Amino acid sequence: MQVVTRISLVLLVLWLLVAHVYIVALPLGFWYIVRFNRAYELVLVTVLVDGYYQAFYTVPVLTLSTLFLVFFVDIIKPQLLVYTGHDEIIS
Repeated sequence: MQVVTRISLVLLVLWLLVAHVYIVALPLGFWYIVRFNRAYELVLVTVLVDGYYQAFYTVPVLTLSTLFLVFFVDIIKPQLLVYTGHDEIIS
């Protein structure tokens, strides 16, 4: 079920980015990155969208920001966990 959810959300984000509905696509993409572990397929989607809009002749802002956000969340997410396996309080 998780695979179907991931595929449908990636396709939804892709469609929203192509349709210029950034007000919905950006929060949904951010939630996708935080919710699912290793959201590298979203980077591929943004590369495809930047290629569609020919943004590689200049700076591909969408791809670079998504790549930064994916790596930033990958680095910061383990430190935000409350229970890491070593500091649980059992009563």
